[in-house]
Amino acid sequence: MTRENAELQEREQWRSEELTAAYQHLESFSYSISHDLRAPLRTINSFARVLEEDFADQLGDEGRRVLGIIRSSSQKMDQMILGLLAFSRAGSERLDCDRIDMTALADAAAAEVVAMYTGPVPRIDIADLPAVDGDAAAIRQVWCNLIGNALKYSAKRSEPWIRICGRTENCEAVYQVEDNGVGFDMRYADKLFGVFQRLHRTEDFSGAGVGLAIVHRIITRHRGRVSARGAPDSGACFQFTLPLGAAS
Repeated sequence: MTRENAELQEREQWRSEELTAAYQHLESFSYSISHDLRAPLRTINSFARVLEEDFADQLGDEGRRVLGIIRSSSQKMDQMILGLLAFSRAGSERLDCDRIDMTALADAAAAEVVAMYTGPVPRIDIADLPAVDGDAAAIRQVWCNLIGNALKYSAKRSEPWIRICGRTENCEAVYQVEDNGVGFDMRYADKLFGVFQRLHRTEDFSGAGVGLAIVHRIITRHRGRVSARGAPDSGACFQFTLPLGAAS
């Protein structure tokens, strides 16, 4: 039994090392492909712009329309590739954990997002939030993505508002970002945190569809959980938890 136990531990160790190597290879491959794909896209967009600026009269109305589709599609694909790069980095960069003043971090993230926001003036209420150990840069990205998401989907309200609160519960810190936006159908909630998964049309709300996937990856790496609830035209509430101990 001692020999069999040792052999079992050896096999498990080998499988763990093999899985780690495969994951690192996949991350490297994803980053390289995403990075290299941007070069031909920039070339396509550059030559399309030359055609648009220098040969517009010869193209005619239909030619200009088709050219507009080419440029728009190449720009959209470039945005998606940038999203993939961000998603890859969120899973591969080393976590540098320290004590985080979550109230200050959420406030700074909100100020950063609002500075780029062009909709109706929002009301953002941030309550006192429990401090935790974690990577401040990564968690700041979580706040930026969630607050930015809330602003985007509540921008069609005449008075958009966002409420941010937190509490400690069962050895965890629990944080919530609630808004009065368009909400979503809970039947499709399982799609929210997937890469390029969207519950609303791109024509109505811009974005590459990776923001929430990045949130999920960062929180998971911190040994936390993320979830959401909402209803059509009744706002949404995103919640994530972080352990009160240090992240591994």
